[in-house]
Amino acid sequence: MRIVFDRSLNKLSAAMVVAYALMLPLWVFAQTDSSQTPVSASQTLQTNIQGSEQLRERSWMVDGDRPLSKFPPSMQSVKALVSEQLKNSADAVNICSFAFYDLARIGVYELIASVDFSGRDFCNTIVVITPDNNGKFSIDEKRAWEIEDVTEVVRHLDHSLIPQIILREDISQYEGSASCVATWERIYELKNGHLEDVSASFPDFYRAREATLTSDMEARRNQIQPSSEPDEEPCELMEADKILRFLKTPPTAGFERASLWMKGDSALRSKAVDVFADIGDEASLQKLAIMTKDSNVAVAESAQIALSNLKQKR
Repeated sequence: MRIVFDRSLNKLSAAMVVAYALMLPLWVFAQTDSSQTPVSASQTLQTNIQGSEQLRERSWMVDGDRPLSKFPPSMQSVKALVSEQLKNSADAVNICSFAFYDLARIGVYELIASVDFSGRDFCNTIVVITPDNNGKFSIDEKRAWEIEDVTEVVRHLDHSLIPQIILREDISQYEGSASCVATWERIYELKNGHLEDVSASFPDFYRAREATLTSDMEARRNQIQPSSEPDEEPCELMEADKILRFLKTPPTAGFERASLWMKGDSALRSKAVDVFADIGDEASLQKLAIMTKDSNVAVAESAQIALSNLKQKR
């Protein structure tokens, strides 16, 4: 069972906002006064602990009194607990959504939340908080790409009893709103309080995704009316090639395409750098060496960094 909360449900009237503000801990307002002494790390931690007491005092057992699935905590207490476990100020943490799942299937809830640290609704981090038998918590975090609703990332692949968490991560750089960002998915399971990458255990998941990408691109090419949206095909091709490399069918999938992209615009050349960096063989190193002299400074710097990182691994 799970319970999920999203910021879109938290639209309050002006009167409710005032009422809610009166219930907030006084320290929130103290920090807005520039004449106050700066808040220390120890003060921040103590504040977070106080704010998370609502969750600390609750039973996290699935069959306990007032189960979290039926009597959920406030968004503020979740934010305080996440901030405390990350050892971060609550001001720097924005909870996009959260849910409670028995991810380990042992009758105890874990808290999974998507987090934004930018203040711009970039929900690019997932955290999982696990309670122990001593009233303490452990936390694990992973970077992800645009996870606004955590319920969308928890799945049961192959009808498994243990749920999987599927996180999409970026595999190309942000080149502005006119260019797409390539992503692909990794599969995790919670083991001993940590998210373990189990992607290799689900090859059929990736084969199905690659087939869907190929079908979608073919259908789009047959459209009479072109889309006004940014061209997604380079990113879909990058994802499909990444999957083929992951499945080793072949491990250099995308090399020839990236070689052609070296003659394209700066956005395509930047994506070529990312492909060569991911392949990492001798031929890719040679391509990256060429791209360190690219006319675009950002592309050239990216190629230099990728080249240096690959050489250090050898």
